[in-house]
Amino acid sequence: MEKKFSLKRLIEKLFGLVSKRGRIVRLIFVIVLVVLLSALLCGLMLTQLTPNYPTISEKPNQVVPNQVVPNQVVPNQVVPNPQANSTVPSQPAPNYPTTETISNVGSLKTIDIEAYWDANLTNRVNGINWGLLEPGGQKSFSIYLHNEGNSAVTLSESTSNWNPSAAATYLTLSWNYNGQIIEADKNLQVTLTLSVSANITGITSFSFDIIVVGTG
Repeated sequence: MEKKFSLKRLIEKLFGLVSKRGRIVRLIFVIVLVVLLSALLCGLMLTQLTPNYPTISEKPNQVVPNQVVPNQVVPNQVVPNPQANSTVPSQPAPNYPTTETISNVGSLKTIDIEAYWDANLTNRVNGINWGLLEPGGQKSFSIYLHNEGNSAVTLSESTSNWNPSAAATYLTLSWNYNGQIIEADKNLQVTLTLSVSANITGITSFSFDIIVVGTG
């Protein structure tokens, strides 16, 4: 009887243990199932929230045709000068000499004397064409003065009839005569030089008379 009772109690303990383990197994299964369902639900939510960007494989290879770019005319642009708005004190412009040319044809008048271009006294001097002159420059001509009278003379030179009158301020006539006496029927070579001031302004052409007087 005691053996039967002991066997019975053993069988009951085994069934109790199995039943306890069954509950543990079911609990573990439920936990695993809940975890799987949670993971699946999270995956579905992420799929809906993530934008569907196209992948490289979704686009077929495309050949871009050559394109001709038309010529474009770029309009002129004015680049602003950063110093344009700056205030620069005004300074007087330097007084550079003018580069204009001055032309002249002057007449030559003689009293008791004659003027010639050559020593043979064949070509009379009626006027001198000074041509084009530069500011600060000068030009010279040589002539022969012949004593047409019967007595020795000395010479003097002067100018008159300047046109415009302001030309006399900037133009100077000189010669290399040093008071030599010219005997009757003799001649003397002299050189006339016209000098132009470097500061000449407002004069582009002029004229004047040269007067040579023989005094005996």
